[in-house]
Amino acid sequence: MRKGLKKPVRSAGEVARPYVEFGRLIRNLRLRKGLSQSDLAEAIDLHPSYLSRMEHGERRPSPGVLKKMSQLLDYSLSDLLRSAKLVDEDFAESLGPTEAPTVFAEIEKQCRR
Repeated sequence: MRKGLKKPVRSAGEVARPYVEFGRLIRNLRLRKGLSQSDLAEAIDLHPSYLSRMEHGERRPSPGVLKKMSQLLDYSLSDLLRSAKLVDEDFAESLGPTEAPTVFAEIEKQCRR
């Protein structure tokens, strides 16, 4: 950990939820499509409990899962990347429809390393 940065202090039993915004977004998009957690999890090849943890802000998806979610939920990939904190917010907002797939490919490549 870098100097000057502190770990957040949590009380006993408290779960870290760094991706709450992303989880809420996925849940809202899923419900708008009329999908259950099981339906969405099956469509993107995830265990339903893992999807539940994503929706509760406890897990961040891989770039491959984000791509599947983007297609299935009809939501922009750059917005999902930003919400999942895989790219800087200002950078994600600057991506056009032709640039997002290129950025996605680079992020996916980095995640495989």
